[in-house]
Amino acid sequence: MSQMPSNDSATPPAGGSTAAQNGISANGMKRRRVLRVLLALAILGGIVTLIYWLNARRYETTDDAFIEGHVAFMGPKVSGQVLELHVTDNQFVKKDDILVTIDPRDYEARLQQAQGALKAAEAQSQAAKTNRELTEVTAPADTRLAQAGVDAAKSAVDSARSQVQMAKSQQVQAQAAVDSAKAWLEQAKADAVAAQADAKRTDDELARYREMVKTNSATPQQLDDAISSAKSTAARYSAAQKKITASEAQVAAAEAAAKTAAEGITQAQAMAQHAESAVGQAQAKFAQAEPFAQRIALAESYFQASQAQSAQLQAAVESARLQLEYCTIRAPMDGYVTRRTVEQGAYLQPGQPMLAIVDPQVWVVANFKETQLERMKPGQPVTVSIDVLDGKELKAHVDSIMTGAGARFSLLPAENATGNYIKVVQRVPVKIVFDEPVERYKLGPGTSVAPSVKVR
Repeated sequence: MSQMPSNDSATPPAGGSTAAQNGISANGMKRRRVLRVLLALAILGGIVTLIYWLNARRYETTDDAFIEGHVAFMGPKVSGQVLELHVTDNQFVKKDDILVTIDPRDYEARLQQAQGALKAAEAQSQAAKTNRELTEVTAPADTRLAQAGVDAAKSAVDSARSQVQMAKSQQVQAQAAVDSAKAWLEQAKADAVAAQADAKRTDDELARYREMVKTNSATPQQLDDAISSAKSTAARYSAAQKKITASEAQVAAAEAAAKTAAEGITQAQAMAQHAESAVGQAQAKFAQAEPFAQRIALAESYFQASQAQSAQLQAAVESARLQLEYCTIRAPMDGYVTRRTVEQGAYLQPGQPMLAIVDPQVWVVANFKETQLERMKPGQPVTVSIDVLDGKELKAHVDSIMTGAGARFSLLPAENATGNYIKVVQRVPVKIVFDEPVERYKLGPGTSVAPSVKVR
């Protein structure tokens, strides 16, 4: 008979069961430790991420930023061969230091030629001035005398015309005096007639009273009154006759004055005619002397023309002197020599690129996205990481923000009104200025930097 397996062989021993349980318990503890570590790391990572996000949101950064500065591209103003080259690549020069000397001999000759022409023109101008003065002195005095004669004749005409007017005025006054004297004469005659009538009447009354006194028809007193009246009228008649004589004398005198005034008019008119003829003669003499005045005017025109030529040649001398000065090319500012293409002995043309001077004072142009400019404004602090200085950070600040995107001012700006349009975030240049001098770092335009602007 086969024997059934015993329970001892089917059931593991008690010591083996305890070991298995201990292994399971150790694995669970390890898993719990790992979970705790992972949870701690997750919490720590969340805290770090939160701190980074809270700090990063206070700054705006970009890699699209470069050093910028003043660059003066040098070229000659005159053509010629390089006689001396005084600088080499990357050399620091001061303002007004000599960079290049162009062979000046051609320009020295031009200057001497211009100066010689100027001296000849000045001598010609002096000769023209002397000729003008000599012409003024030696020209016959007939011109001036003839002009003076014309002026004197015209003055005599004016004086004669004034005398004519005066004589006419005197004639009018004399005729008025004649009319007045005749009126007085007529009045005197009328008075005489009246006085004669009164005298005859009183004489008749006196004769009658004398007869009446003889017959005692009148008193002696009445006779005396008649005698007095007769004497009085006789006296008035005598005075009237004298007044007539005086008036007749006044009339004669007034008529004589009127006649004299009329003769004065005739004489004054004759003098005026003579003066007018003298004006014609004086003008004829002046016409004969006038060519000498034309000589003076011609000498003056020659002098003015020589003066103008001297001024023109003086300008030519100054131009030649400037061209000679342009043979010595000097630095317009302090800076470093870069992009030197000129060599000693080379022949240069005006405006030909020769070298560039880079100003050691530089700044940063950072092209931020337009979405980064919401809180950005001038004056905010900036930390600039310099790639060429192995990431060295320099303090700076925002100086200004360009009004407009950089693409708008490119050589070929985008034309969004044609074709399909895809919106692209634009970049806006921002100028950043260093807070400390950076000349000692010798930073050049075009080198990359990474600015970080604190906007909160």
